[in-house]
Amino acid sequence: MSEAVGYIMLSRRITNSAIMDKPPLFIKWWMWMLCKANHTTVNERGQTFNRGELITTYSEMREVGKYQVGWRSVKPSNANVETCLKWMKKEQMISTRKTTRGLFIYLMKYDHYQNGETYAHTYNEINTDNTKLSEHDDTINKNDNNEENDNKNTSGSRPGINFLERGGWSKVTLGQSQNKSSDSVISFEWQTDAHRYAEALKIDLSPEYEKRWYKMFKEASEGRNKGNLRDAYSYLYDHPRSLSNTQKILLFFKIFENGLQELNE
Repeated sequence: MSEAVGYIMLSRRITNSAIMDKPPLFIKWWMWMLCKANHTTVNERGQTFNRGELITTYSEMREVGKYQVGWRSVKPSNANVETCLKWMKKEQMISTRKTTRGLFIYLMKYDHYQNGETYAHTYNEINTDNTKLSEHDDTINKNDNNEENDNKNTSGSRPGINFLERGGWSKVTLGQSQNKSSDSVISFEWQTDAHRYAEALKIDLSPEYEKRWYKMFKEASEGRNKGNLRDAYSYLYDHPRSLSNTQKILLFFKIFENGLQELNE
């Protein structure tokens, strides 16, 4: 497949992404995938390999992940490989399919990040976009804390459900941002993430919440509560109970603003 020649494009925003919080092997394997993936669709022995796709095996990935500790060579286990692949799939970085020839891995945003126009347009558009999204008028009504404390549910159900069942989600105040419509061209990473998170959580963004949703991701891309954004996604992704569309959206807002700790109150 791909030879070890040429180059890849790498966004500087990777330094602020979730993979930086994972074990070093994760980013080592990710860089290897980017370099190994086909940059164009090719046919080999009757098999089509699409752009952004690579074929590998657990054995090969273990060999790639090998590193030296003094004179000793340390090789990751199959379990290490599986853990990394599972996390990347959950983050919607990759999709996989197993065949008799090996494991096919598709890099889901390959076309976006391996396209020079993605980076060229960013600098031309960022000033206009920042002007439209400069207002920070979305707040959580802190004056309602006493009322929420009086209505605490001590039934022991999972954190967040207490908050929803006692009507706490109605305390979230949504501002009127001037964000671009989701129908406009997605040209920033945070816009792509906003769409990706909503799709993964099966959230239908109605006009009532759409502007706040995209503004939240814009703020996170600038460093505001970025960890809370990932916590909200993981929490709702693994949630054992069925929540309505509105409950999921407002609970996501709640975690983004205040973190997971408040859900235990």
